[in-house]
Amino acid sequence: MNLSLFNRFQGCLYGSLISLKSPVFDSSILLQNNILLESIKLLNNSEIFSLESWQNLIKKNPNKFPLAIIPLALFRHDYLTDFQDFLQSLTQTQILSPDDHTALFCWGYFLSSLLRERFKAENCLTELQSLAHGTILEDYLIFMKSAIQQGLPLSKIIETLISQPSALTENIPLAIALSFYCFIDTPENFSISIQRANQILHPLVGPLTGALAGTYHGLTGIPFFYQLKTERNLAEFDLPEQINQLWNRWSGNLSTNSLPFSTALASPLVIQRRSNLRLISQADYF
Repeated sequence: MNLSLFNRFQGCLYGSLISLKSPVFDSSILLQNNILLESIKLLNNSEIFSLESWQNLIKKNPNKFPLAIIPLALFRHDYLTDFQDFLQSLTQTQILSPDDHTALFCWGYFLSSLLRERFKAENCLTELQSLAHGTILEDYLIFMKSAIQQGLPLSKIIETLISQPSALTENIPLAIALSFYCFIDTPENFSISIQRANQILHPLVGPLTGALAGTYHGLTGIPFFYQLKTERNLAEFDLPEQINQLWNRWSGNLSTNSLPFSTALASPLVIQRRSNLRLISQADYF
């Protein structure tokens, strides 16, 4: 789809913040997504990247820390080496296990392919399997690929993979594999992907799936009632402004409020000097 990168940025974050059970908001949704919102603010407000700040954020929300990876993977989608180094630092401090590290990197890699419009449904699981070689995620991906080819219903997949409710909560690779399945099986239908993730009723699968589907469809491809509910429910966080700030930090754009109204910017010789208008970086050309 021919979408701007900013549109996909917006879609990723709106998709990740869609409520898990339905478009109707309740206070538990805010608590579940709190770490995601905090991580967006951390990226926006930090002049330098502080590993300690991220470690503190993760330690406050140990059961939901993969949600903090969503905006970080988005921000580093064009620099995956840096993203992997960050995950490695969490592994070295024993916040992540090696299997969790690999699973989260695979998710970030897949998100990057969507942002760069390199997603191909027919071979993406095979590519992810090679990245996850030798880990438990590889086994899950092999099963997911077989399930899609056989047309297995989600209920059968859940029955096969989740022996007890705690199994998913404690298994990040499984949650990530299920988010891949929910999106890849029906990539062209945003609502079906979200509804399928909601059936799993887990605080990780919904946001991870929503982020992937939102990135693929962009903000303009997310049904309007989802967008409206999300904005209303998170009005106190000024979500559109937070997303704009994240985009500006990633792209290097100047804030529209960073310059006085009497200042004008242009390429050399594009505009002419006026006595009442200050020109920036034009002195060498007059």
